[in-house]
Amino acid sequence: MSIVQEILQRVTADREIVRAIDDLRSSDDACLTGLACSAKAMTLARLRREADRSLLVVVATQEEAEALLGDLEVCLDGERVFFFADTEVIPYDRRSPHVGLLGERIPALAALARSRSAVV
Repeated sequence: MSIVQEILQRVTADREIVRAIDDLRSSDDACLTGLACSAKAMTLARLRREADRSLLVVVATQEEAEALLGDLEVCLDGERVFFFADTEVIPYDRRSPHVGLLGERIPALAALARSRSAVV
C-alpha cells in the first residue's frame, strides 16, 4: 500500500466521514459540505471506490475545481479524472467557446455517459 493510500485510509476512517459516505452511497445524489482542502478529495476517492459508480463533482469556482482535480488525481492513484472546463462565454454571446475547450469537455461527457467509474 502506498503512503498516499495509507493516509487516505486513516483520514477517511473518521466516524463522521464514514457516516457521510454511507449516506452518499445509498442516494442518487448528495451534497457534501464542510470538508477542507484535500479532505474533499480523500472522501470523494473513497466514495468512488466503495460505491463503484461515477461521480459528478460541482464546485463554486474554476480555481477550486483545478485544485480539487489535482488532489483527486493523487488520491485516485492513476484513475482518470476528467475536468469539465468553463466555456468562458456567457449565454447569448456572439463568440463561440475555444475549440480546445470544447475538446476537453467532450471526453468528460462521454465518460459520464459510458462508464460506471468516471470522476468529472
